[in-house]
Amino acid sequence: MPDAPLVLAADDDAEWRRLIEFSLQKAGFRVVLCENGAGVLPLACRQRPDVFVLDHDLGDMTGAELCRRIKAKPEFAEVPVVILTAVAGALPAMLAGCPPDHFVSKTGGIDELTLVLGGLFPPPV
Repeated sequence: MPDAPLVLAADDDAEWRRLIEFSLQKAGFRVVLCENGAGVLPLACRQRPDVFVLDHDLGDMTGAELCRRIKAKPEFAEVPVVILTAVAGALPAMLAGCPPDHFVSKTGGIDELTLVLGGLFPPPV
C-alpha cells in the first residue's frame, strides 16, 4: 500500500496505539505511531503524514496545543487533524483556539475513527 494515506497517530496509551494501528492498517491506511506530543512534529517532518490523529491528553501536552503547533507550520497547515478523546463533555472549551478538522469520541470506538478517515480519503472507484 505505498500510495495509501499515511496516518500519524499519537496517544500516550499503548493499548489505544495498538488498536489504532491494527484497525487503520486493516482499513487500508499506512500508520506511524507516537507515544507523546513532543515526538509528533519531528516525526511528521520525516514522514509527511496525510492526516494527524491526536489523543486529547497526550501526557506531555494536550491535543489542542499540539494542533495549534501543527497548524502553525506552513507545510502542515492544510493537513487534517482529528482529535480522539474520552473527555467529550468539556471538549468545546478545551479546544478553543484551535478547532481540529474532526473530533472522535473514544466512547464511539475505533469504528468511528475509521469512518471519519474513510470520509477524508475515500477509496478510488
